[in-house]
Amino acid sequence: MNFKSTGSKWIWNGNTDINQYLCFRKEFDTTDTKAEVYISCDTNYCLWINGNFAGTGQYLAYPEQKFYDTIDISDYLVKGKNIICIQVYYQGVRSFSYSKGAPGLIYAVKTPSGYIANDNTYAKYAEDYHQGEIHIITGQLGPSFRYDARKSENWTSPDYTTDSKWILATECIESPTLPYDIIKRPVKKLVYEPRNTKVHSGGEFSYTQPDEVAATKMQTAFLRTDRNFYKYENGEITITNDNTYLILDLGEELAGYFDIQLTAPAGVLIETGYGEHLEDTRVRTDLGGYQKYSFDYITKDGKQSYVNYYRRLAGRYLQVHFTNVTAPVTIHNFGLQYATYPVKQVSKLHLEDTLDRKIYEVSIKTLRECMHEHYEDCPRREQGLYGFDSRNQGLFGYSVFEKGNFDFAKASIKLLSTGIGDDGVLDICVPTDVKKYRIPTYVLLWIVFASEYTAYSKDAKFAKEILPKVKYVYEKYLAGYDGTPIKRIQGENYWHYYDSSDTCEEFSDMTCVVETDALYNLIPAYSLKNAITLADAAGDMEYKKELKSLWTKLKDTVNTYFYDEDKGIYRTFLEGDHISQLAQAYALLAGVAPKGNKCEEALANPPENMIPLSLSTLPFKYEILLKNKKHHKAILAEVRKIWGDMLYDGATTFYEVAKHGLTPGASYCHAWSSAPIYVYEKIFGSYYN
Repeated sequence: MNFKSTGSKWIWNGNTDINQYLCFRKEFDTTDTKAEVYISCDTNYCLWINGNFAGTGQYLAYPEQKFYDTIDISDYLVKGKNIICIQVYYQGVRSFSYSKGAPGLIYAVKTPSGYIANDNTYAKYAEDYHQGEIHIITGQLGPSFRYDARKSENWTSPDYTTDSKWILATECIESPTLPYDIIKRPVKKLVYEPRNTKVHSGGEFSYTQPDEVAATKMQTAFLRTDRNFYKYENGEITITNDNTYLILDLGEELAGYFDIQLTAPAGVLIETGYGEHLEDTRVRTDLGGYQKYSFDYITKDGKQSYVNYYRRLAGRYLQVHFTNVTAPVTIHNFGLQYATYPVKQVSKLHLEDTLDRKIYEVSIKTLRECMHEHYEDCPRREQGLYGFDSRNQGLFGYSVFEKGNFDFAKASIKLLSTGIGDDGVLDICVPTDVKKYRIPTYVLLWIVFASEYTAYSKDAKFAKEILPKVKYVYEKYLAGYDGTPIKRIQGENYWHYYDSSDTCEEFSDMTCVVETDALYNLIPAYSLKNAITLADAAGDMEYKKELKSLWTKLKDTVNTYFYDEDKGIYRTFLEGDHISQLAQAYALLAGVAPKGNKCEEALANPPENMIPLSLSTLPFKYEILLKNKKHHKAILAEVRKIWGDMLYDGATTFYEVAKHGLTPGASYCHAWSSAPIYVYEKIFGSYYN
């Protein structure tokens, strides 16, 4: 819709500093009993009507393309004077899920009588939030936060009286990142459920270094376990001593928003670190370099509650340090507003083996924890929409969620399509303006994602819509292709990454000057095979014929230059004996391997010198081997070993890498590790058959 038709304008206060929190407030009169708020902003918002919390959750895209939410406020509306209050958080610093645009807010109230525009809206800085520079949690996520409840006001209440700090919000100067043609949110809003923690341990702490970031100080702090520093009774925790620490356990890996209710004296500093595992009696809150998982809260006097909907957290454990405790602090709740995407599980797969059932169940939970506004690789470290990871997530979810969760998958595919640059390469994640680490082949796997979605959903209309983008990608990727191996695109911003196994150490370094390799040619062949299906669904028979011709030509290329006829498998480079399972998998998936090849055997029983697959690419192997029932027993044994080891390790979601390769920096919840869903559905179900 075009918001100009509502009479509303983009508003702000003229400041464009990073990490800002602004409060907006407007009075309006109505005799209607039903109304909706249409709202959009950069970066996120919280909405109250007459003091009642009504909604949050901006759908992020590149700043030139804005999405708006529709929030029903009928339950909070009264006849006569009403108060609409909105707090907006503007990140202003790039991350893997945020591309920097101009700060701004636009909203309109729609009633049966017409639109109520956002003119005469007043604004002020939120004094309780730290504004400006603050430590970065991770480069992928962006800034942390610091909240001082002593400076909070009940400004969302209808009885609140504004002072001179509230000034009339001004119209933003016209900017391409603040368009008036705004798209309706393409996915459902998240749902929230409060989750409290239980005390794991606690006692006294003292810092051994002056670092200002709590996440770092916590890793070297002296900790002495002592039950006398706190009391835990009837689900409430009372802190009785200064310099008390607590280790709190959510009971499982969860993603959500910090939620606290407590009674305290003013001025208690509560430093909170969070993580996915414990080590040395503490939470791993600083994982080196860019990973510093912590934030601060300062108490006001009396009973108080606070939820931060602007920074989604994830993990299992919280490490909490209390300083300046001048009187007892009683914690009624210290946890998360657990956030999930509202999609119903419909799979009725029956698994007789107890371990199989548990692996299947936890795989689905892992997939869910990585679904919010879009697919994301992991909920703690990155929350990023990747072209490759999301293909796996879509494929795994089609069989277990209501209506295949097709709307969600389509929204992710379309959002990804906006991240294709002038060179035909996807941004590392979408949306982001980080131009380094762009993985050239991920755009080809995005085409696989789009093709599979179309095949499962039967959405021919979407195939027609997306096909021009597909054509553009091939024009760029295959530019200059003359029948000899496709040469890698060169430049410091490109990361030729294929897998997280040892394979990548051989040829994915960003400084690597290798001109070509088998995967850089096999992946487009695999992609072309899928694009042929997409063109067919779109009814573009001429382009389908063109794609078939390209696929045939590329088939001849990879077999001429990379296929070892004596061994019946593909080598990685033009010369040498480097071999990987991934090359064999892509060759079979692309349908280019000649008759008599031994690629399938290499996947089932790889030679010792063949680089194995990681959890990220194992689905390719399963997709091939599951077609032959003779492999089913071996695949089940492998799944039970790899994923069973994680369960025996106490996993409540599945790890980024197999347990034997787990490092503190690896994610303990990663979407690509939901692969057992595909295996069980393929062997015991019927969806993929």
